[in-house]
Amino acid sequence: MPFNKNQRAPWELIPFVLSMFVIVLALDENGICSALSQILSNGESVINYGISTFLISNIINNIPASVFMNSILSSFENVLEAEVFAAIIGTNIGAFLTPVGALAGIMWSGTLARAGIKLSFLRFVLIGIIISIPTLFAALGGLYISMLF
Repeated sequence: MPFNKNQRAPWELIPFVLSMFVIVLALDENGICSALSQILSNGESVINYGISTFLISNIINNIPASVFMNSILSSFENVLEAEVFAAIIGTNIGAFLTPVGALAGIMWSGTLARAGIKLSFLRFVLIGIIISIPTLFAALGGLYISMLF
């Protein structure tokens, strides 16, 4: 399929995004968010929230993951600032790991394919690992250090 410069929006992504939001809302309605909040708050919550949000972003996309983590964090009366920042770091850096991590990655992969440029999912992930894993730990480490002072 030749590259079409006039294609404005990837309309086929709308069902994907909407279904991810439905899944997040269903998980929240069924108490999964409350249960996860208890699990994630055990131990080092900055690492727990950062890594889990990073991984969740690559399963359900970073925007629904942000909504999901908001539901988890809102089950607490006293949410720590560090947990909120760790979740933000996780969703933003999680977008680099796989094409599913962000709509931009999905759209970019589609644009490359339409232009005849081959970039496999595995290659995207391998490059994403090199970039995202060190960046995630540097950001979470910086957050952890900044919360000490």
